[in-house]
Amino acid sequence: SKIGKYLEPDEEVTYSTRGTLYVDGDQGLKGYVTDRRVIFYAGRGFFLKSSRMYEIPFKQIYSYNIIRVGLLIKKNASSTERV
Repeated sequence: SKIGKYLEPDEEVTYSTRGTLYVDGDQGLKGYVTDRRVIFYAGRGFFLKSSRMYEIPFKQIYSYNIIRVGLLIKKNASSTERV
């Protein structure tokens, strides 16, 4: 995968988004959850390649909320908060 070159040895992707996300006003990013962190990545271009990546280690995440909205699935949400 395109994200593979950014993974640490033995790090595994456990979830990736189908569509693109908005992160801090930056659009067109794919989201990846690994066993160590959350990565937001966008790679563009064929000849003039550019990429953007944001990463958040799990130890820095206090809480999260994921809401999936689609045509077939009306709404699916999950969240957690670290104590």
